[in-house]
Amino acid sequence: MDNIGYCKLCRCFGELENSHAIGDAIFKKISKNNNGQGISVTSENSEPIQYTQDSWAEYQLCSSCEKLLNHKFEGYGLKALRGKFKPNITEYGINFIGLDQQRLAKYFLSIVWRAAHSTHPAYKDTKISACESEYLRQVLQNDEVIPNSKFTIKIARIQDMAQKPIFTRETTRELIISPFCRAYKNSTNVSVCMLFEGFFIEVFYKALPINQRGAIGMLDFRKNKLFVPFVNMFDIEELKNILALGYQKHHTGNTQVKFLSVSANNST
Repeated sequence: MDNIGYCKLCRCFGELENSHAIGDAIFKKISKNNNGQGISVTSENSEPIQYTQDSWAEYQLCSSCEKLLNHKFEGYGLKALRGKFKPNITEYGINFIGLDQQRLAKYFLSIVWRAAHSTHPAYKDTKISACESEYLRQVLQNDEVIPNSKFTIKIARIQDMAQKPIFTRETTRELIISPFCRAYKNSTNVSVCMLFEGFFIEVFYKALPINQRGAIGMLDFRKNKLFVPFVNMFDIEELKNILALGYQKHHTGNTQVKFLSVSANNST
């Protein structure tokens, strides 16, 4: 049976839950706004734009570990991203005060860790070394403190800054792009990038130099204040490419959707 096996977190054998790396609550919100379905745009040229109910889940964790990650990290992270802590929105970005950045960091890292261990096609571009995987497994299971010298996490709130914007601030929350890795020239550093709930998150497996960690949008795991800048969504090359491909498919009739309003973006 697919739901029987070893839990990836505690490594105990037994019944497994249908786990989500990017939480099911995010997919449910999108599908609720679109008559129970999202819209999938893939990078395969021959594959049409189509409706989908796929939430990128697979049997991965036991019920105890599922509850642990959901309660400890996902619930808190979603509240933060959805403005439940009443952040101050300015012309240039969002000021969070009283934010547990250590806990928020573990939320993002738990997504990366689950995605890297998933066999779902949406997560095929998420990679992690065995060493980093084991480190995160122990951190998440035991809720250990992560030093700033271990990882760097950068976050921004996307907006459509075109003269005639297509996306509103709310509709940008309906975009999900499959996590992908970035490699940087003249550096051994690799990052994992994610986009959901209107936020673009980049997780660097190797912490950036100290003089770069204080830039805006960088999490400081010791502090409770965070400024998240607004960025133009079309300045994110990977997102711009998948949206352009979606437009091309729609324009050429390679679609099963009557009106193109991308709400679930699977860049597999």
